[in-house]
Amino acid sequence: MPLEGYTRDISEDGLAIIVPSLRIGDKYLDSDDCTVRVVLLEVPAGSVEIQATPVRYQPLEQTGSETGHLLGLRITNMSDSDRSRYEMYLRTLE
Repeated sequence: MPLEGYTRDISEDGLAIIVPSLRIGDKYLDSDDCTVRVVLLEVPAGSVEIQATPVRYQPLEQTGSETGHLLGLRITNMSDSDRSRYEMYLRTLE
């Protein structure tokens, strides 16, 4: 079941995303055994699929323009071709 969000920060080892909820169906993104499949669609060389585990989460204050939850993810797996596209994209952000 998909959950749409957007990235706030990305690095070679992890990323922070904003999601509207920590719950997908009957699963919670903050559980110890959770693995998240992230698909980055707006990478110039094509989409990138990342598997990651949550390492941090916090609700966002309702007073700001962002609402939902900040979810910090550690990248655990990515194909070689996706890793190459991802790192190429990171270099464009520097």
